[in-house]
Amino acid sequence: MLEYLYKITSDMFKLSLQKFTIQEMTHQDMWILVVDLAMHYIMFMLPLFATVVLSTIIVFQWQIGGFHFSLQPMQPDINRFNPITGMKKIFGKEAVAELIKSICKLLILGYFPYSLIVSEYPKICTMYEYTLGQSLEYISWLIVKLIIQIAIVLIIYGFADLTWLRYKRHQDLMMTKEEVKQERKQSDGDPMIKAKIRQKQKELAQKQMMGNVPKADVVITNPTHFAVALRFKAGEDKAPVVLAKGQDLVALKIKEIAKESGVFMFEDKELARTLYANVQVDQMIPDSLFAAVAKVLAYVYKKTGKVKT
Repeated sequence: MLEYLYKITSDMFKLSLQKFTIQEMTHQDMWILVVDLAMHYIMFMLPLFATVVLSTIIVFQWQIGGFHFSLQPMQPDINRFNPITGMKKIFGKEAVAELIKSICKLLILGYFPYSLIVSEYPKICTMYEYTLGQSLEYISWLIVKLIIQIAIVLIIYGFADLTWLRYKRHQDLMMTKEEVKQERKQSDGDPMIKAKIRQKQKELAQKQMMGNVPKADVVITNPTHFAVALRFKAGEDKAPVVLAKGQDLVALKIKEIAKESGVFMFEDKELARTLYANVQVDQMIPDSLFAAVAKVLAYVYKKTGKVKT
């Protein structure tokens, strides 16, 4: 974008210098100048902001695994007005950790412009000997150098932060010490302890499974006893993949989440029962079910207007 940005900057200089030829600057002349400079500034910043916004959206969608729309966060919740909960978020461990990360990032990023100015200070002091073109060329070189340095640091920081967040998420899903103790007591043969551990594991698995429902292309229902959520990404999945499945109450919960997230639901009693019985979560459907599922997906894409290859 340098050539484009250089042209706009040059036009702004020319526009400003031309106004010096006016002997008496009226309010109207000043207003026209301000508007013209503002439009040039917008044209200067627009491609930069567009690049940043587009990059942010792409990276964010890559991190969360795709785009899904839900009105659930907009629903009223009285707990959001709880001052105690708010104070915990401000002064909790997570908030302190984020504060420390932000301070470290600020210190690291602040070092580069400081070191650049210190190293180039002798040359900056002699810029009055340069022509305007030489000065702009030198300043442009300084800016590009600073941008490259900061970009390299931010890329490294971004990958480190992403790795840490995924590790932390994995740790959060792990069982607590108390749950591990209960698991070790299985050797005692207490059926109540075994039942509690199995229930906790089942809840954790269901929680993770329910989070995948908004990513599905279709939920095939029984309609009341079974529900199976399927996803198919062209070029990534060799065959449709089961993201979630459930029976009775779990099936109702899957359908509820699918409805909130705008996932299409298709009623096929036999197919839903067969998928539930023969395919595990995160597994591809067998060859014997290709034709039946392909018909459903084709119908869904036609109804929703999606195009899949």
